[in-house]
Amino acid sequence: MSTADSVDRIIATDYYDGAVEGFARIGESCFYFFRHFVDDPDEVSGYRYFAMDRNLFAELEQAVGATKSASRVFVYSGSNEDANRLVDVALASLRASAEQDGRSVSGLDFIEAMQRK
Repeated sequence: MSTADSVDRIIATDYYDGAVEGFARIGESCFYFFRHFVDDPDEVSGYRYFAMDRNLFAELEQAVGATKSASRVFVYSGSNEDANRLVDVALASLRASAEQDGRSVSGLDFIEAMQRK
């Protein structure tokens, strides 16, 4: 399967009952995101996100060997040293940007939450 096909997809770098942190392509847009949990049972947990360059997403997708799946989520295992370096640099830079200038969206699934907004 080709990783270059433009489909909605998540490359999860952290996964616990869904994607907790990673990179997403939704339509023609790409994002870094992380899930934030809310202790209040009346509020829905959500995500903090920041737009990222499509070329960087494609480079990450290629480096980690992301494959298609019905769930639209590829969980990166961290087993490739070259990919790890690229992922680590992207995570550090984009995490700081998302924390400072990112936006929030509520929902339990990042792709679905972004499509609803």
